[in-house]
Amino acid sequence: MHGARGGPADIGEVIWIVWYFVSGRMLVFGGLIIGPWFEPRRGRPQALVVPIVIALCYVATGVAAYAFQHNPLWLLFLVEGALLLVATPGLQATMP
Repeated sequence: MHGARGGPADIGEVIWIVWYFVSGRMLVFGGLIIGPWFEPRRGRPQALVVPIVIALCYVATGVAAYAFQHNPLWLLFLVEGALLLVATPGLQATMP
């Protein structure tokens, strides 16, 4: 059985699952960034790896999704990742 647009009938359920998975991932990433934001000031520069990995994930998602769909919405992921990459070295510069 297919849905109104010719796809599988359960496609709405899949979209729902993916939507909440990605939303949860974004919340986890936000939570993970809070710790490393303060750690370099305590003399732990290795904590900067976390925001760099998250930023690269956002950049990769933005580039890949935009290349696939050409929807400008995906450029927001690219911009957010790029901003985090630019901000992260600034944290290291503030270390004592």
